[in-house]
Amino acid sequence: MTNRTIFGRNPILEAIKSETQKVEKIFFLDGLDKEGRRILQMIRDKDIYHEKLDKHEIFNKCQSKQHQGFVAVTAPIRNSSLNRIYENKKQGLRVVMVPQIQDPQNLGALIRHCEHFAIDLLVVGTKGSCDIQLGSVAKTSAGAIEHMPVLSSSRIEKVLDELKEKEFLIYGLEGKSEKSLLDITPNDNHNLCLVLGSEGFGLKESTLNHIDSVVSIPRQGKVNSLNISGAALTGVLWLKGWLKSN
Repeated sequence: MTNRTIFGRNPILEAIKSETQKVEKIFFLDGLDKEGRRILQMIRDKDIYHEKLDKHEIFNKCQSKQHQGFVAVTAPIRNSSLNRIYENKKQGLRVVMVPQIQDPQNLGALIRHCEHFAIDLLVVGTKGSCDIQLGSVAKTSAGAIEHMPVLSSSRIEKVLDELKEKEFLIYGLEGKSEKSLLDITPNDNHNLCLVLGSEGFGLKESTLNHIDSVVSIPRQGKVNSLNISGAALTGVLWLKGWLKSN
């Protein structure tokens, strides 16, 4: 697996702090501001190889203007193990699954939501999805990807079978369902997985066959305007037991 190229101050800071990621080298822009110089000193203190570039050179490293003066080459994101997570915590596990997600910004936002609210595992299908190793995913996640346990898999149904074996209750989130997720109160001791339908297509039949119940987010407005990351945030809050029915 090849190294990643990430960019932006928060993603690189979080990669430096991470206990599981290795930063190979960092490129920085000539003429940094005060905060940038503070980050550069941290890089020097960590004894990470670093090299000064001009604005054209640093753009060429990441092909983005959102680098904020820093680009890094790091080890790839490694797959987390469902079995290991289950062995460490057999009850009250919370898993979010997205079988397909094409937009890197939406994937980055989803990772950020899951990490912020301490979801135990995010499962991402690789068929028809964007690459989780993209620098734009790390940038949108604000570095959360360096800490969030993620399992990327081309065999979503197999992962669902493994969740069933571990006595997970599996819910599918889809706008067409007449059953509101607010009508269900999550039990703190139960292992729960929430599966998100892909934008424009919903949940596939092969995925629905593994799901215990399909629920939707109740809408009070007129437009069904939630994208997958917005729907995921609502779902994550529900999984944590923080959304209640009126």
